[in-house]
Amino acid sequence: MRAERLMRMRAQYALWIGLGLCLATSRAHAVELRLGLKGGLTLSGMIGVEAADPSIDLPPWHDSSIGAGGGGGLYSELHFNRLLALELDVLIESNRLYFESYGSDGSYLEQAVIYEQLRLPLLFKLTGHPGKHVELTGALGPEFMFGLGATPYSAIYPPRAQDMYYGANEQFGLAMAVAFGIGFTTKYLHIPLEVRFAYNMLGAYSYRDRVEAFSDQIYVLQAVENFQIAVMIGFGFRIPPEEPPKKPKPVVKPVEIDDPFYYPEPPEGAPPRVRRPW
Repeated sequence: MRAERLMRMRAQYALWIGLGLCLATSRAHAVELRLGLKGGLTLSGMIGVEAADPSIDLPPWHDSSIGAGGGGGLYSELHFNRLLALELDVLIESNRLYFESYGSDGSYLEQAVIYEQLRLPLLFKLTGHPGKHVELTGALGPEFMFGLGATPYSAIYPPRAQDMYYGANEQFGLAMAVAFGIGFTTKYLHIPLEVRFAYNMLGAYSYRDRVEAFSDQIYVLQAVENFQIAVMIGFGFRIPPEEPPKKPKPVVKPVEIDDPFYYPEPPEGAPPRVRRPW
């Protein structure tokens, strides 16, 4: 509990420091807003810890797991200047984790858990501009995960005389996310491509922390991953700030002189002008 409290405090401090930097830099620059849709594919994993005593059987879900999924939603970006930006996404994902293990009687078990979750990443971004319509971005920030539902699937080979019940509960997670991407822009459009890695700081690694056994035949899994890799693409619109009209350049008009016999004085150091008699 103390380690989790320290992790939460560090995430809050990073959030407030980032917000302060963004607000400080936005006072001297106009803010640009970007809104759009973003979606992609995910690769999630749950890392398990084997029992210290090999004689203890921990069916099921006693091993590491990995699976694929996908999802999407809305994204928004506030660009405070050409370097600093803040991104907030609202994403809904459906992920599937696969397990392979053996029961206490040696029967082979195939387990799968499908779970849905709402993910809210809040990322502080650094933006580079290698070209007029190309941006390179690096982002770091917390990602909040709220479980929306979980469904376990199991298959037992060969069939057993007694039945076993497997359940899954959706869980809350707090991850630290890192993202790298490239974006293509026009005056009013924004197309981002990025790879994002998220590490769940509240994810359970030991078997007894993530699996609750109510009896010898009832097991319930906490359906939340330890890490996730996502490849995402988006399409959005840029809302540039209103720029004040540029001041017109002053126009210098030549001096009109009515005297036909007027000759301007030569510049200093030039030879004197010779006046002809005619």
